[in-house]
Amino acid sequence: MKKKRNAGRPSAYEDANGMITKAALSLFASKGFEATSFNDIAKRAQLPKANVLYYFKDKDTLWKHAIDHQWKIVDEFFVGTLPDPLPPTRKGLASIIEAFMLACSRFPPYVQIPAIEGNTQTWRSEYLAQAHLKRHVDFMRSYLLDLTARGIVAPIEPLFLQTLLTGGGQLLIGQAELWAAAAGVDSRTEQFAREYAAQVTNVIVAK
Repeated sequence: MKKKRNAGRPSAYEDANGMITKAALSLFASKGFEATSFNDIAKRAQLPKANVLYYFKDKDTLWKHAIDHQWKIVDEFFVGTLPDPLPPTRKGLASIIEAFMLACSRFPPYVQIPAIEGNTQTWRSEYLAQAHLKRHVDFMRSYLLDLTARGIVAPIEPLFLQTLLTGGGQLLIGQAELWAAAAGVDSRTEQFAREYAAQVTNVIVAK
């Protein structure tokens, strides 16, 4: 008896799409959008350029697809890592910081692409802000306001507090090679993430 063919696109499509997406993310994170060509992406993916053009009509479409793909993975990581519900406690705050640090180290484009695109107002920076960053900012604002109301953290503007909590991590991981050379630390390890989360929480949490 013959097996029914799976409905939808064949696995070869998913494989090629995934290879192109992975290659594009790596290049957009290291070289930036403007400096990356379809030829670069095809070479990194080890596929003919025609294959890339078959799946993605232009570089804008591929960039948006790659961004959405990466942020979906990061969101799923947060859902799988953070407790549900997230407790409005010192421990809950530390778990957010640690999860953020781990996400930055495991998914480098999550840090590197916003660092590149955030310097200039373009359709890409606008897309990143509205499609992805804004919901993270809104979530953290609500959570930090709750912690402030409970007297767990000092009454600091949530945006300032959020950048204090996560900005250092973004810098340390986004410029990991620089900090490794200057300070002799590997900021991309899980141990570093845990230590960073614990010590930053100690500084921020009201005594």
